[in-house]
Amino acid sequence: YVKDAALTATILSNLKIATELDPSNGPVWHQWARVQHDVVDSLKKGQERDSHIVAAIEGYLSSIRLGFQLQDALGFLSLWFSHGSRPAVHETVINGLPLINVNVWLSVIPQIIARIQADSPQIQETVFNLLVTIAKTHPQ
Repeated sequence: YVKDAALTATILSNLKIATELDPSNGPVWHQWARVQHDVVDSLKKGQERDSHIVAAIEGYLSSIRLGFQLQDALGFLSLWFSHGSRPAVHETVINGLPLINVNVWLSVIPQIIARIQADSPQIQETVFNLLVTIAKTHPQ
């Protein structure tokens, strides 16, 4: 569907309407995030991707908040670690992380720890802060 711009636009439009009509529907947010993520992956580096990255991250965070799925956490981490140095993406991550139950991150701690030495200072700081939050909640 991503190669067909008209079809992708229709799918995104319908999913957007679905998220607005039922903002508590985790599976809809999951689909919204996956389609946005697929669009990001299909765009070349020079093309405008920030709006799709932010939409995908917001979708993943909403889906995680409404009913944790490992796939959503991994999708979120993938976009965050790849694009978290972009201002709009960083702001979305910073605003969204506090809304997620800290227990969600326990299953992906190895992936988070692996990014402590990220090239981006913004990602490093946010990873560190998330790990501190996890450690305060689960000190063992």
